[in-house]
Amino acid sequence: MKNKTTKQGCAGNCAGKSSNNGFKTPKFQRVKDSKGKPIRGVWIRGKQFYARLFIDNGSGQKIDRRVPLEAKTVQDAMRELEQLKFLGKTSNLSIRQSQPFNSFRDHYLDSIANMKRKRTYDSENQHLKRWSAFFGNLPVHQISLEKIIKYRTAKIKGGWTGRTANLSITILNNLLNHAKDNGLIDTLPTTGLKPIRWKPKKRPLFAPEQIEAISALHSKTANTGSFWPITCVS
Repeated sequence: MKNKTTKQGCAGNCAGKSSNNGFKTPKFQRVKDSKGKPIRGVWIRGKQFYARLFIDNGSGQKIDRRVPLEAKTVQDAMRELEQLKFLGKTSNLSIRQSQPFNSFRDHYLDSIANMKRKRTYDSENQHLKRWSAFFGNLPVHQISLEKIIKYRTAKIKGGWTGRTANLSITILNNLLNHAKDNGLIDTLPTTGLKPIRWKPKKRPLFAPEQIEAISALHSKTANTGSFWPITCVS
């Protein structure tokens, strides 16, 4: 008999929500073994497996989190869960430190592949590639407001408009919110960061004499079939 998942939603704040694009986020579900018994600590949402763990938040307190797994099958998810438990018992490093930005970016993109329009997905993919070049394998929980501002400042100096810089921060926030949902961070490092104020460049208007000149030129060339490119002279 194949492994199955239950239809029930998980406890806490992991119920499915509707995204801004009208797509409904899948709910967390308990994973069952071949005998129909729930497998302790293994959950699934959509096609993504998660380990439910109690993680030290750094102050000695245990918090209930769901950590995304790389596993694609129930058996692999169970083995990966045991590895994470072993890591938590034998290492002083928090489990969250095993989630570098580059690998979590791939996980995030996989999770939204069928939830966002292609144009939106491609835009996020391109911006996150630039963030990856900047963060590299920096653990997600070590991303700071200082580093984000440094990145934004460098891009503005390199010629980015305020609109592009703001969009890049928004896309990073999408990933960070996903990291928060999965227990990798407790708060967003972008909290309190204000967007850059910007104004779209105004296109120059034709002066009356320029319009008259264009009109006169058109009347001269209309009978010959010749056409000249129109340019705006400032």
